[in-house]
Amino acid sequence: MKEPALAELSDEELVERIVQLATEMSKCELTQHYDRLTFKMGDARKTLHARGSEAVKKLLPFLDHPIPRVRQIAAVICYDEAQDCNRVLRTLRTQKNPNTSIEALLFLLDHDHEHAKEFSEDMNRRYGNQSDPPP
Repeated sequence: MKEPALAELSDEELVERIVQLATEMSKCELTQHYDRLTFKMGDARKTLHARGSEAVKKLLPFLDHPIPRVRQIAAVICYDEAQDCNRVLRTLRTQKNPNTSIEALLFLLDHDHEHAKEFSEDMNRRYGNQSDPPP
């Protein structure tokens, strides 16, 4: 059975679709199937953002979801809507799930300049200044 077009879904149905995709992503390896899910997630994210802030905020309750991937996706999509998203991503960054923690880190490095500075300073403390080219 064909999935309904994203534009035909209510806000709540679209949020559920995002949660469903995130849940499915959490169960699969980084394969072509994961890539297809990522493209579907991007389309769903764009559709939700196009509906405005109130539609996006309907994802906020999922910041406490038991599946880390769902929390990560919700925090990324809602990042500009709630301060709590930064805390969720910082917590996920330190967890043992490599895919979720790496994606949370990359998002934070791109969107949170304070976190990027802290991360850079930590890496310099651990490994020295690597910005100089080798001799």
